[in-house]
Parts: sequence; structure tokens; C-alpha cells
Amino acid sequence: MPSSMNLLDFFTDSYKSILNLAIPILGLTPEYHQAAYSSGDKLVQRIISSVTSIDLANPKSFLDSEIAFMKTSELEGKDAIISESPGITEYEKNFFEELERRSREAILNNSQASELAFGDKPLVLIYNTHNSETYEPTDGVKKIEGENAGVEKVAAFLEKILLERHGIKSVRSTKIHDYPNWERSYVNSEQTVKSLLKENPSVQIVLDIHRDAGLPEKGVIATSTGHNMAKILLIVGSDSRLPHSNWQKNWQFAKMVSYKMDKIYPGLLKAVRVQSGRYNQHLHERSLLVEVGCTQNTLEEALLSAEALADIIKEVLIDLRQENTF
Repeated sequence: MPSSMNLLDFFTDSYKSILNLAIPILGLTPEYHQAAYSSGDKLVQRIISSVTSIDLANPKSFLDSEIAFMKTSELEGKDAIISESPGITEYEKNFFEELERRSREAILNNSQASELAFGDKPLVLIYNTHNSETYEPTDGVKKIEGENAGVEKVAAFLEKILLERHGIKSVRSTKIHDYPNWERSYVNSEQTVKSLLKENPSVQIVLDIHRDAGLPEKGVIATSTGHNMAKILLIVGSDSRLPHSNWQKNWQFAKMVSYKMDKIYPGLLKAVRVQSGRYNQHLHERSLLVEVGCTQNTLEEALLSAEALADIIKEVLIDLRQENTF
């Protein structure tokens, strides 16, 4: 594997290139086992290749419903054109060098025990209803209309960590649901989830990955390595507006996840909220809408949270298996 400095010298032309170093995320606490990651992993290449350069225009102002639980839409700001990629900061350089170092360590410490324990069928379904949502400090805009943006990178990283660290297989959709008609996002993603559940009856958990809107404070927790994780908000839909007879099962599942989150990563959970929307959660009794950070968080902070979420999902699946759920 090339040295960190050689990689940085080669990839200094754009922020997109910086993210080429964002192979498997660093461990947050020393006690967690690190599984192996392949530097040539096709999934990582797919994640990173979909990151666009920052020289792009923001879509025209439109009514925004980027927080799934809000009853009213928020009007986006004026068009923004980002004409230059930011330079590499010392912080970013150190961060991605740490990622590479941790990846090398993971290769040396590989174990297949988790893969044997969880089997070869997908247990987690991951998708994005609002694919265009992204992280403004990283991309310069809140949304990249018609594309898989920051939240899709987070979803992809979650899938990767589940598999390579814990041996948990997922099925993930990259289909764009929020373009050209934002208002039909959930109608579109509902069809995707129905199809994937039919094809993969082994799925035990369904996760719709979003990011929250702009907030007074972006919300982070510090890790032992000095890097920040974005806080996570869990949304549970109810039957207030649409039939959803089993919504309380989702609520119980959310409480199960939040308990594990508080135990393993104290402070990571922002809140668990029950809201009036259904958010496709009627399709599975263990379905959650997960807000990973907000517009003010960086992609880096969100990726660290995705890693933490993978650790939490592993623990939840262990409990479900002990309950003879699967």
C-alpha cells in the first residue's frame, strides 16, 4: 500500500480526491475489534466515484422538506455556485492519514468469526428517500439535485462497515427517489422498499438514511482520536395521518436501538421522536428513519457516525437472534 504522503501528493487537486483516502473508517475506541478492509474494494470505489466536485450550481429555490418529521417545508436559500475546491487542511490531512493507518491495522487483524455467526443472507435493508441531501461544509451546498449526495455516501459506508467489520450482509438501493419530483420521494422509495423486501425476506432491519436540516448547533461528540462524530436522530412514524397499525412495534425497536446507542456511544443519540408521518415504516416492524447529522456537519463527521451505527446494529442483531427472531 502506498504511503500516506505519496497518496496525498497524488490527490491534492480536489476535495473529491481527498475522499479517495476515505477507505474504512478509523476505530473510535480501542476495545472494538477491527475487521479487514481491502484497498481495492469495489464498493469503496463506487462510494468515492459518486462524489462530485464542488464546482457546481445549487438547484433553484424550492420548498424543502428535508427534516422528515416537520409538518411544514423550509424554503431553501438562493442559488449558490462553488467555483473552487477547498484546499487540503492540516486537520483533513491528519484525518485521512489516520484512516489509512487504521485500515492497514484492520487487514492484519482480520477475523471471519462475525461472518460465520451472521450467515450469508442480508439482514439489513438500507436506502435513501432523499438522495440529494448532503453536508454543506463538505460540498458547499445543502442538496445536489438529481444525484446521490452525502447521505448516500453515509449509507454506503454503513453497508461496508456492517459487512467488513461484523460480517453482516445488507441489501442497499442507490435508486434516486427525490428527483425530479421531491414531493413524491416517499411514494417512490416505498416501491423500492416493497420490492427489496419481497426479494430478501431475510431482512430484519430497515434503515432510511437522511441528514437533518440546519440547526442552531450542528451537534457533535468527540472521539478518543480527536475527531468528531455527528449526532444521530431516530424518527418513528405514527398512524396520525395514514393507516399504520403496527407503528408501536417500530417505536419499541427504536427504543431498543437507542438503548444500545446510549450504552455503546454515550452522547451520540440526539433524540428519538414519534412524528405524524408514516415514512414507509408500515412496510416492516423494525424500520427507522435515521438522521445522521445535519447540514452543518461535515461528511467526515457523518462517516464516523455511520461506523458507530454499524457497531450498534450488530449488537441489536445479536439480541434479536437471542430472542429467536431469526
